[in-house]
Amino acid sequence: MNSSIDIPGPELLVRRGLREVGRLRLCDRPLVLGRAPTCDVVLPHSSVSRRHAELLRQDEHWLITDLGSTNGIIVNGQPRRSAQLRPGDVIDIRPFSLNLLGEDTTAQGSTFTFAPDATMTTRARLAVAATSDVGQRLGDLYHLTRLVMNSGDDELRWQSFQETLERTLGTQRCVLLGYDATGGLYRLVPGEQRLGGYTPLDVSRTVVNDVVDSGHALLIESVRGETRFATAESLAGGDTGSVLCVPVIPTGKTRAIIYAARHFGSTPFNEEDLRFAVAVSDLAATAIARDEWQAQAGELARMRGRLEAARELQEWLLPHPIPQPAWGSVAARNYPAEQMSGDVYDVCLDAHGRLITALADVSGKGVPAALVATILQNTLRLSIEPDLPFSDLIERLNTVIYQQTPDDAFVTLVLCRWPSDCTRVEVANAGHPAPLCLRHDGTCVPGPEKEGLALGVTTPWRGRPVELDASEFERVLLYSDGALECPNADGEEFGRARLAERLTDCSSLTDEDLLVALAEDIQRFCAPAEPSDDVTLLTVRRTP
Repeated sequence: MNSSIDIPGPELLVRRGLREVGRLRLCDRPLVLGRAPTCDVVLPHSSVSRRHAELLRQDEHWLITDLGSTNGIIVNGQPRRSAQLRPGDVIDIRPFSLNLLGEDTTAQGSTFTFAPDATMTTRARLAVAATSDVGQRLGDLYHLTRLVMNSGDDELRWQSFQETLERTLGTQRCVLLGYDATGGLYRLVPGEQRLGGYTPLDVSRTVVNDVVDSGHALLIESVRGETRFATAESLAGGDTGSVLCVPVIPTGKTRAIIYAARHFGSTPFNEEDLRFAVAVSDLAATAIARDEWQAQAGELARMRGRLEAARELQEWLLPHPIPQPAWGSVAARNYPAEQMSGDVYDVCLDAHGRLITALADVSGKGVPAALVATILQNTLRLSIEPDLPFSDLIERLNTVIYQQTPDDAFVTLVLCRWPSDCTRVEVANAGHPAPLCLRHDGTCVPGPEKEGLALGVTTPWRGRPVELDASEFERVLLYSDGALECPNADGEEFGRARLAERLTDCSSLTDEDLLVALAEDIQRFCAPAEPSDDVTLLTVRRTP
């Protein structure tokens, strides 16, 4: 027998989440699975190592072997260095899931087979799948954002939230639960009615209590692998394999719960699923806050006026509290003018401990500008991936603003990413005033000045991020153009030179005191008039 002839073997079904992305006919020759383009099966994701695992035939069986990967392989829910496979086994190389199917000699070759693009190679099909996943999730968030910002039927809105979670997470069970002051749970979307009442909630109270007590989302990739949850009455002995639970906290207290589960043997939830659920939770929190604000709108309008009530709603969208890096501190203030602010800021820490700061100015005013700001915030939070290149991050923001906002909308933005040791800083300036950088010797210099077009003007984004030596600076100040362009009684603008001078003079102040002092200087300069535009300030300080 000629040993160079490949004998067709069983099929390998590849999924991402619960969505099939391809089928591969196995042959006698070994296959290397990994992220590198030279692998036989390319799995394009940062969680996958360049050469992650090898699949080869041994007599009548197939053997999967870990090639020293960072995140390992999981076979039927258990971490393994190698395992002999049988038809029906599930191999997880997160976020992909591979199922070994029974042998069928009618198909040949080692490419994925689809209609109508049956000739598409393994790496091409999976690359398209990875891209479409992100686009679909961003589109879902945009749809939910529109539901939140427009009044309507509450039951229909929550039903849309639940249907989106079920579809995008590919989960067999998902419920949106309200959480009352006594700790009671109730459905936000009514379930099927039966004799004697509604169907039970079918959730683990142990999991829910853990999330409520901690105030943080919980991802259980393997219920049977977690002793604490495997003994929970509602989980033990059941068919639940993986659970994702996220609190909805609009005003400091848990008001609702997102609870999703997948069956044992299905692909477990992963960090991408968790990030999406947290983004949906942020929108749900905004929806609850908005409902509460609407219920109190009449009283707020009588007590403080309609404009001040609208400002309160917008303030709920800003990060509270602001996350702090280990190497320094961050503070931010937003001072709206006469209308709802078109300025927005955000501060995040990614999985590598890198600080991401953003300060943006949305074109226009009022509710339309606030809607665009919300889209920008949620896109940024969903896009915080540990290994995403900085240029790809700014491009993703630009694409969403370009495709999913009105044609006349655009956003100026300064986006910065600081590493965990604060040795350097990556800066993307999309048509925004330059940051001010205060050196250790007391001199103040401008940072990158409008290195690209505003977001939403064209796609792809026309610009380039730059990298600075962060160790040179004691403090960096981001600000909106309202801080520069406010005029005094003679028509003279406050200007960058005055702002830089005041930053130098106030260098010994704490972050909060600095922002208050700068805002007061701007207001005194404009007196007796008020600033004519929104003023937003954000400071990042590097401590010795």
